Parts: sequence; C-alpha cells; structure tokens
Amino acid sequence: MSPAFSSRLLAALLFASTSTLAAAGDASAVVVRAGELTVSVADVNRRLQALAPAQITGLGGAPNEAPRRFVDSVIVPELVTSLEARQRGLDKSPKFHDREREALRQAMEVALKAQALAEKPVKADEVKAYFEANRDRFEQPLRIRVWRILVDDEATAKHLLEQAKAAGSPAKWSELARDSSIDKATNLRQGDLGFVHPDGSTDAPRLRVDPALFRAAQAVKDGEFVASPVREGGKFAVIWRRGSLPEKARTLDQEQDSIRSLLERRRVEEARTALLASLRSQFVHDEHLDLLEQIPDSMFGNKLARPRPNLMPHRPAAGVKAPEPSDRGLR
Repeated sequence: MSPAFSSRLLAALLFASTSTLAAAGDASAVVVRAGELTVSVADVNRRLQALAPAQITGLGGAPNEAPRRFVDSVIVPELVTSLEARQRGLDKSPKFHDREREALRQAMEVALKAQALAEKPVKADEVKAYFEANRDRFEQPLRIRVWRILVDDEATAKHLLEQAKAAGSPAKWSELARDSSIDKATNLRQGDLGFVHPDGSTDAPRLRVDPALFRAAQAVKDGEFVASPVREGGKFAVIWRRGSLPEKARTLDQEQDSIRSLLERRRVEEARTALLASLRSQFVHDEHLDLLEQIPDSMFGNKLARPRPNLMPHRPAAGVKAPEPSDRGLR
C-alpha cells in the first residue's frame, strides 16, 4: 500500500468517524460546549484536516478513535483554558491584543496572497518574458581572476615578471604590486582586478579593463603567469591568473520555478501595497507621531553598554596555573 493511499484512507476513516459524534451527520451539530464556547463537527473536521499524518498517528489508538482523542486531548483543554483566561481578564491585557492583531494580520496576509494569485495568476509567457529580459542573470561567460601590476614601460614589466616568477609567492607579488604598480586603485590589494569578463568588464560595477588582459589570461591555466607583459593602452601589465569561474548557462526549464516564485512575490507585494494604501486612507484619520518624542530613551536602554551574556568560566587545563590579577590585568 503506497504512503499516499494510506494517508487518504486514514483521512477518510477520520472524517467518517467524526460524523458519528453528531446525530444524522449534521456538520453544524455541537460536539462540545464549554460555557458560551462551542465546537461543532465541522470545526473538528477542519482541525483534523490541518494535521500532518504524523500528528494524527501521535494521537494513538485506532484510526477511528482519533477524532475523539483529538477532542479530548486538544480541543477540550483549549476551551477550558480559554474560559479561565477570560474569567481572569487576560483577554483584556495589552499583550493579548498585540498577539490578536498579529494573528489577524497573518491571516490577512494568507488571504491576500490567495486572492491576488487567484485573480491574476502568473502565466507562462510572463515567466518566459522575465527570463529573456534578464538573461545575464542566468548566463555567465568564463570569468578569470586576474592579478595585475601595471607599469609605464615594457622593460620594467619584464623585470617584475622575472622577480614574481622566481618567488612564486603571493607575498612577493603583493610587495611588487604595492611598490611598482601605477594603478593606485589596486596596488594595495595585490593588483587584484577580481573576476574579469571577456569584454573587459569585472564583477565590480565601475571597473573595466582592456579585453586584452582577459585574452592573455585565457591562454594560461589557473595559477600560472602570462609569459610576457601585455600592452594595456600605453602601459604594460604583468598578469597572474589566480583562478576562474566556468561558463554558466541555465535554461528556462531550469529556472521557471524560481522565476514564477519571484513574480508571485512581486504580485502579492503590489496587492499588499494597494490594499494598505486603501485601508490607510479609509481608516487612519489621526496621527500624532510627535507624541512619540515624549518616550524617554532610557526605556530602550543603552545597547552599547549592555553587558555580554554570562559565559561559562574558563577552566585551565590540568597542571596549568590559572591567571592572576595584577596591575596590568590578568597575567
């Protein structure tokens, strides 16, 4: 028996047995009454339907006993504690109203999403149009990580290249870039241009280089130096290929689910913005935000001065003397 069939069979047994709690299968018939609070057969069915199979199994007993067990172990405790909370006036507390508003807001969010997507579902042609308009997000060419030392003349570039090859270490390269590169935007970070694209663009929005640098780096492997200096405008560049990212090409079939989710979120956000604007104009009549200035800052505490949470004390290893206080701190 497949898990899906078992779940459907279990659900059928549950809902069938629930109807026996009321005469003639009347879904509106009251199963439990506690004070002025009531729960009908329909209420129990709805609550059971929201449970995961594991939760239903956790009720114990035979499947046809689950509705009764659910009423006895979940619904009745909810009712009597709700009554007691009301008798104690807890439903009138500010915290209760805060949580009630939050629950209603979340319910409104769920209803808003369902309504927005039912009225205007995202169609396949919209998904395709987004993919076509944003191909650069889904297709990336080969990108090469380039470190470059830029100098004025070829002789200097060759000399620096010989020194870099002889050392073969990032530390020496960093020293050469710092002391010799005339590109002051990168000489203090090892001449790192980041990942360079075939057209000379980089992952940094405002940084572009001569495409000749990419072509030269493409001719060697990751970790190798370009054999000779590369002319870059009127200057010469010493190139070290530090790594690369392979070409990436995602298809519409591969990305359609993520695109649909993105467009659905946008649609819901548009509906939310419109609804809030309408409700605000309809219900919000008075705002006195200047009154908030009367709330003292001390109510929020000094976050910067708050002590760190207590940590477990450090215990020195066996045989190691614990630090002792001195005029210069712990020693």
